[in-house]
Amino acid sequence: MPNTLPNLSEPLDLVIVALLAILIPVVALANRVNLPFLTRGGGLLTYGKFAQRAASSTWLSVPSRLGMLLLYAPTAAVAGLMLSGMSAHGGRQALVGWMMLAHFGKRSLECLLLHRYSGSMPLASSGCISFLYMTEAFAYVHYSGRVAAGAHMPWGLPVGLALFGVGLLGNFYHHYLLATLRSPGETKYKVPRGGCFEYVAAPHYFFELLRFGLLTRNRTPTLTLTLRP
Repeated sequence: MPNTLPNLSEPLDLVIVALLAILIPVVALANRVNLPFLTRGGGLLTYGKFAQRAASSTWLSVPSRLGMLLLYAPTAAVAGLMLSGMSAHGGRQALVGWMMLAHFGKRSLECLLLHRYSGSMPLASSGCISFLYMTEAFAYVHYSGRVAAGAHMPWGLPVGLALFGVGLLGNFYHHYLLATLRSPGETKYKVPRGGCFEYVAAPHYFFELLRFGLLTRNRTPTLTLTLRP
C-alpha cells in the first residue's frame, strides 16, 4: 500500500511540509502572540466586517468584493490546473481535485453573486490568505494520489461524498440567509435567524467543517477537519 506520509527526500514534499508547518501555526497564533504585520488589527489578516482598524490600514486596499474573490478564485484555478494535468480522471486524486474545485469555485461565485459588501480590504490580506489556501488545496490533491484504491471502508466513499454534499448545500444556504438578512439600504446589525442559526453561532462554518470530513486510507476511518481563517 503506498505511503501517504510526506517523503522528505522529494523536493516538492519538502516544500509543502515546510510551508504548512510554518504558515498554519503562524496564522493560528498571530493574534494571540501579537505578531507584527499578521494580526487582525491592521496586519495581513485584516479582513471582514469586524476587523479592527481595517479602514485605516496602511496596506494597499481593494473593494471588499474583489478582495474576497481573490481569497478563493486562485485556489479554484489551482485545482482546475491539477485536474487538467491528470492522466486518469476516475481515481481518488481526481475526486479530491473536483471537491476542491467545487468548494473554492462555489465560494468564488458566492463572492461575485451572493454576498453584499461595503468598504475595502487590504490587498496584502487577500494575497496572504489566498497563498495559504492554494498550498492547502495543492497538498490535499497531491497526497490523495498516494492512497491505494479500496483502502477505505466499503461505505467510506458514499458516506464521505454525502457529508461533502450536505456541507456544500448547508454552507450555501446559511450564506444565503446572511446575504438576505437586511433589506436594501439597511445598515443596522441584526442577529441571524433561521436554519441552524437557532442552534449554533456560525452554522456556515459548521457546514464548511463538515464538508471537509474526509476518510483517510486506513481501514478505520478518521475524520480530518480543516479550520478556515
